[in-house]
Amino acid sequence: MNNIKSEVTRAQEILKKIAFQAAQKESTEEIYSMALDGFAILANIEKISTTENVKKDELRQNELNEIKKISRRLKLWAKPEKQENINSKILNAFLELRESGNYYITEGDIEKKLSDPSINIYNNLQQMMNIAEKNHGKIFEQKTGYIDIWSPVKEFVDIYGDKVLSIGY
Repeated sequence: MNNIKSEVTRAQEILKKIAFQAAQKESTEEIYSMALDGFAILANIEKISTTENVKKDELRQNELNEIKKISRRLKLWAKPEKQENINSKILNAFLELRESGNYYITEGDIEKKLSDPSINIYNNLQQMMNIAEKNHGKIFEQKTGYIDIWSPVKEFVDIYGDKVLSIGY
């Protein structure tokens, strides 16, 4: 965004010079040269803004794909036979802590709730906090000092929680 602003400022300065020189009836070659510089700057602005928009679109598409992945995965994880899955256990522990009134849940809280040293909480949580092609699915996000549900998938997690916690897994 800063690049666009600085390029717009440069274009404005050139256009002011062109207007001033045209009013003074300066050399048409010099005015023509400045106008070409102005057009080059405008082309650069267009290139920068297009590149930024493409990056934003790719990010949005990655997030949409991740949300769809979570929607599918949570339906699977809610099945009784999937409740021994490490990801299900971590999510269940988080939801149980949340249901008990704890709204600032840390990795340590989840680890303590699971009380199973064979589960590598750190690695699994990291996978559940990132968007990646081969991750478990982004369910959590790191906030200052605690973990929370990633807001775009909250409704799917709520549905999962209602199903799993009401059955008593």
